[in-house]
Amino acid sequence: MMILRSSPASPFVRKARIGARVLGLADKVDERDVDLNDPADSIRAQNPLGKIPALIMEDGTVWYDSRVILNVLDHVAGGGRIVPREPMACYHGATILNTIQTMKTSGVPTLMKSRNR
Repeated sequence: MMILRSSPASPFVRKARIGARVLGLADKVDERDVDLNDPADSIRAQNPLGKIPALIMEDGTVWYDSRVILNVLDHVAGGGRIVPREPMACYHGATILNTIQTMKTSGVPTLMKSRNR
């Protein structure tokens, strides 16, 4: 069983959770909450960045970053389902995802700041 270190409020965890469900892997992923305020939480040993999500494989390998986790989950599910198999299509998709990710992490906080003035 894979372990997804998570937090209910994280949009990055949500992305990994949705990917697991879309790929039919939800029953193979055990979600375990992280307490990022607890210095003793094992997430710091599992992910050198101390961030979530982190996907721990059965062999102990740890993958972090939601984009990487989606690629790993797609591979586990047989590949080519949510990540294109063809390299150029994969690069194109990664570029679009990076644009969305950047907008989400930089654009939304800026918008919220302007609304709260």
